[in-house]
Amino acid sequence: MQEQTPFNVEAFRDQFPILAEQYGVYLDSAATTLTPKAVIDAEVQYYATERATVGRSDYRAAINASQKIEAVRERLSHSLNKPSSSYLIFCPGATAALNIAAQALSWQPGDNIITTIVEHSSNFLPWLRLHKFGIEIRIARPDTGTQLNSNDILSLVDAHTRLIAVTHVSNVTGEELPIQEITAEAHRKGILCVVDGAQAFGHLSIDLTELDCDVYAASAHKAFGPTGIGFLALSGRALEQMDPPWVGGGMVNILEGLDYTIKSGVSGWEAGTPNVSGILGFGASLPIREIAVSPPAVLHTKKLVEQTIEGLNRFPEIQLLSSETSSSIITFSIKDQRPHRVSSFLDETAHIMLRAGLMCAIPLHQDIFARPHGSLRVSLAPYNTQDEINLFLQTLCSFSETYAKIFSFPRK
Repeated sequence: MQEQTPFNVEAFRDQFPILAEQYGVYLDSAATTLTPKAVIDAEVQYYATERATVGRSDYRAAINASQKIEAVRERLSHSLNKPSSSYLIFCPGATAALNIAAQALSWQPGDNIITTIVEHSSNFLPWLRLHKFGIEIRIARPDTGTQLNSNDILSLVDAHTRLIAVTHVSNVTGEELPIQEITAEAHRKGILCVVDGAQAFGHLSIDLTELDCDVYAASAHKAFGPTGIGFLALSGRALEQMDPPWVGGGMVNILEGLDYTIKSGVSGWEAGTPNVSGILGFGASLPIREIAVSPPAVLHTKKLVEQTIEGLNRFPEIQLLSSETSSSIITFSIKDQRPHRVSSFLDETAHIMLRAGLMCAIPLHQDIFARPHGSLRVSLAPYNTQDEINLFLQTLCSFSETYAKIFSFPRK
């Protein structure tokens, strides 16, 4: 067996200008990743030297911009191993994508939707809103503990189930759900399967043909790309049941009197002027993402996760809430301490940035964790280092004299 090449963390870090500016220790990549120079350059170049509209004009600059957008779509489709029968649509992000999917279906009285207690609000509220229109919402909960299995979800299916909406990777527990098991059973019963891929896209290699879901949504900014851009992948099955919910310029084919027809293909789903610079920046981020999800980078991040967990386990007052050591997410709480107080201390003391609060997963924190004020989350990327984790643990150690006695880290 060929030995795996070690991951060069310094070379990876060199691609992120902000890390050369004494920015601090960034441990919040599940919220948004840092931005590489290639992405910044791509957006600036468009505005500085290539500015033009797309899909609407015949002059060379407009044609060039249009061709560049389609090149990004092609590369992203290849990276995701997108089935040829599916569409890959650019949209403002995962939240917009999931709302589009919810609005694109023609719902019938008596339909029900299955989602889960671990969902981010972006894959919970669009479905919950449909309850106002008579659609039943069924919420899967773990039978024991915090980990969901496919039976927890599929046991809620009946003859009226229209759609199952699940996260690929939980933004709180780091749990990866068994998507293939869920989609296979859903399709046997004629049910559509929606997957929120926001947390998976920047950390896992995604194969849409293998997952075989009907909707896959993700945001570029969680995978080294710019904010305000993401994608919606729709399967052939989904397209048979969906109509574009947004209408406007660029997507209309014929407009006569009060009647209109929508363009076929992807164009019919992309109303309005697109976020051209965002798409080009997204394209520039794809090579960075490919490095980040490569085996050497994943192994590097896994070692940092293990280092973090080992350190946190030395605090008797800390309870780990995340359930997967293979994830880049470590979520925890400290007995008798509000999470925001801890995160503010870490930032003010050593410029350490991590997430505190409910993390857009209110039902999970309230109903499963019984923590109405939320929790603390360390989320890592390949640009993080062992020294950063040591500083985080050392600073956490100094949070109180009680914790300081437990650790033996050298003090500066």
